[in-house]
Amino acid sequence: MSNITTNNSDTNYAQCDNTASIAVPFKVSILSLVLVVGPLTNILIIILVLRYQRLKKNINYLIANMAVSDLMALLLGVPQWLEMELSGSISWKITGLLGSITCKVFYFVFYTVPVVSLLTLLIISLERYRAVTRSSCAAPPSRRQIAITILISWLIPLLMFSSSLHFFDVVSYNGVQICRMTHVSLLTSLQYAIIQTVLTVLLFVAMLAINVMILKKLRMSRFAANLPEIQRKKRERRIIRAVCMVLFSLLLYSICLLPANILELVIAAYWYYNKVPISAAFCINWNALLFAIYFLFYVNFTASPFIYVFFLEDFNSSAKKLLCCGTKSWKAEQETLTDQPQIPTTHEELKTLVKHCNN
Repeated sequence: MSNITTNNSDTNYAQCDNTASIAVPFKVSILSLVLVVGPLTNILIIILVLRYQRLKKNINYLIANMAVSDLMALLLGVPQWLEMELSGSISWKITGLLGSITCKVFYFVFYTVPVVSLLTLLIISLERYRAVTRSSCAAPPSRRQIAITILISWLIPLLMFSSSLHFFDVVSYNGVQICRMTHVSLLTSLQYAIIQTVLTVLLFVAMLAINVMILKKLRMSRFAANLPEIQRKKRERRIIRAVCMVLFSLLLYSICLLPANILELVIAAYWYYNKVPISAAFCINWNALLFAIYFLFYVNFTASPFIYVFFLEDFNSSAKKLLCCGTKSWKAEQETLTDQPQIPTTHEELKTLVKHCNN
């Protein structure tokens, strides 16, 4: 779980009534549900992109990248949290050098993967904006360019949060081994929370602005005028659906992700300016509050694949055929794909389109 949990575990809030709490069986049940549904849905997205030829497109590779990062967050965080609820202890079970390494890696990934997904959404937004502003005859990014873009979406947050490999470690508190932030002042902790929150807000604002501009561009101008009418409308519909996918993903992030960032910032700021943990000053049920906020954090990674499948037609139809009809339907689809009008993606298709444009 987050550093909030471990930091506030040091606090003796005996003066507060914390007896009322969410029942452990209920917490274990809903965490188990997230642990089952979340990985399955994200793995489904990855399998669809790898298996179906019609999904081998630039935007779908980027969506698969988000599914990978979300899958990592779920498999790393939820089992650890579930174990804590079952044992009734926040102790770090792995000791020694291996315990220190796993503690550092845990928080390194914890802070990194949400930013990977947000950066990927930003890349999708920029690509859709480029699609509505460039000529319809311009070639899309190559697979190599998309691969480099995906690599950058990981490198930036990895470098940003590499300091967590130094800050986090396993320490002993009242005879219990706890994975928490160490070797850091209250000011550094506050700066860490500010950077994380500001980065998230800036990404939100940038993506919202870009996608609003995309919708305005589609409304004010005749998009892809050089293409045949049927193909133009199909392409426009795909872009609008991609924009809706990004906007609803942002809505999901704002509901599920921002509360955790804001709470971390408030707690770090209160601790820095008042020199005491906020839990010692406000008698609320911190256990229940933290559970609710961080449960939403993992719900985000679980619900995202449903947004992809709902808004993107290729994912929707492919998921239905895979889940309902299996391999036979998949083979039949591959045989009929060549007979269906597709947006140009291969080099040969692009050459044909260029000839059409020149004529």
